[in-house]
Amino acid sequence: MFEMLQKVKAKLAEMTEQNVAIGLESNLTANQCPFIRIIAMPSSPSNDNAFMVKAEVQILYGEKVNIKTNLENVYQKIYETEKNIKDKMIELEKEEKYSINWIETIPDEDTLQNLKASASIFEVVFSEGGYQCP
Repeated sequence: MFEMLQKVKAKLAEMTEQNVAIGLESNLTANQCPFIRIIAMPSSPSNDNAFMVKAEVQILYGEKVNIKTNLENVYQKIYETEKNIKDKMIELEKEEKYSINWIETIPDEDTLQNLKASASIFEVVFSEGGYQCP
């Protein structure tokens, strides 16, 4: 599982100006913007093959906001980041022979002060034992 998360991190780190990490630290601040955090969610055996892992991965991303911020510009950056993340996940699917499906995006995932954040959730099917996805 962790190896797959590292591959997601490496692929998303190709995006310029992004602060990318695995996990969500409790002291994340607006000074770390723009940011991307990769959060592991539930995993289980794939329905198609017990040797394959089906995992959900939440990708949280955000921009700094303050009283001088133009929110329309922030939303534009957030949605550009969402598109870039989806593009990178498509690239990762091809490179690693993973099966990756976008499940949903939750806009305004505002749980952090002075940040505008969104979260995209992906289902990733992969092998931990060398078995290749069909």
